[in-house]
Amino acid sequence: MARQHPRSRLRSPALAVFLAAGLAGCGGAPAGAAGIVFPAPVNLCGQLFSGEQRTMDFAFEVREVPVRIDGIGSACGCAERRLQVEGRDWPFGKEIPPGSRGRIRVLFDTAGFLGEKNVSLEVRGEGPGLPATLEIRSFLKPWFEADPPALDLGSVDLAEERRIPLRVRGPEPFRLLPPDQPLPYGLRVEGVPSPEPAREQEITVVLPAADPEQPLPEGRQLAVLRLPSDRRWRFAWSLRFDYAGTLYVQPFALLLGRLTAGRERRERIEAGVRRGRLHLEGWRLEGFQGLEVQPLVVEEGRRYAFDVLFPADLPEGPLYSRLLLDLVHEDEGVERRLEREVKITALVRGGAGESSGESG
Repeated sequence: MARQHPRSRLRSPALAVFLAAGLAGCGGAPAGAAGIVFPAPVNLCGQLFSGEQRTMDFAFEVREVPVRIDGIGSACGCAERRLQVEGRDWPFGKEIPPGSRGRIRVLFDTAGFLGEKNVSLEVRGEGPGLPATLEIRSFLKPWFEADPPALDLGSVDLAEERRIPLRVRGPEPFRLLPPDQPLPYGLRVEGVPSPEPAREQEITVVLPAADPEQPLPEGRQLAVLRLPSDRRWRFAWSLRFDYAGTLYVQPFALLLGRLTAGRERRERIEAGVRRGRLHLEGWRLEGFQGLEVQPLVVEEGRRYAFDVLFPADLPEGPLYSRLLLDLVHEDEGVERRLEREVKITALVRGGAGESSGESG
């Protein structure tokens, strides 16, 4: 057996697997296939800096019979998609005639990701060759480094704002710029734009106090901060916290999905306070009126429950309603009147033996 020259060996087994998988997936449809054909359904980007935005195209042609692309789905929000035919933007849902050539243009935003990053795009529609799966494969290395690299505040009630100092470093001088899109949870950033290019910049991330009139949902929260820079990379940083407000309503919404007609179902909504006293002044149900609501006092002046009954004779179709609660919160001598809204949605469908999606 011939000996392999040492210089020809791949130094990283992981990289070898990564490259082999990418090359194996780059084959297109057979030459004689009808319908839509993607000659290169896998885009192998190789190594990129995290924070880079890369535009890439998946070319296609339509052979012999027309097709229709209804949408392009992805589990990752990091890829914006556009459909173009013969060099022009093409609306989803419009038939593409045979003989046409086009492309799916993707803006791949790598901010906030590190290591191997593979993104699948599901092309939905009608005609031969659909649905189809496209894929972006890349390996992301950091350009920016943050101190702290991420932060978990644990359980907070956000009675007061939280100020978080942050140091951001890069291998070359850079400036951070103001956000070019709204930030989640009302986050603010102080210290942008950076006054001068430098390898290290200091900013302060401000998480505002909770607004009693527009409360956050209870439980685990994730905020991802993305800032542009004067380089081609974007800085991304994540903040996690568990919101436990003084006044809570759980769940924040009843999004029940599918209900089976002919089966009764009961759900509970609870309102309460962790500090002070709470008084229920009233409640009302708006929208769909086929539901039954039974209010209960769990703990006088502290906790109230609302049992929502979905009767077995609900008509088939979408169900939209909302429960409005009129509350008075007393804390440290201050009385505040508040209204809370719980949205209720479901899709009622018939069918013997089908699962209603109930848990337990």
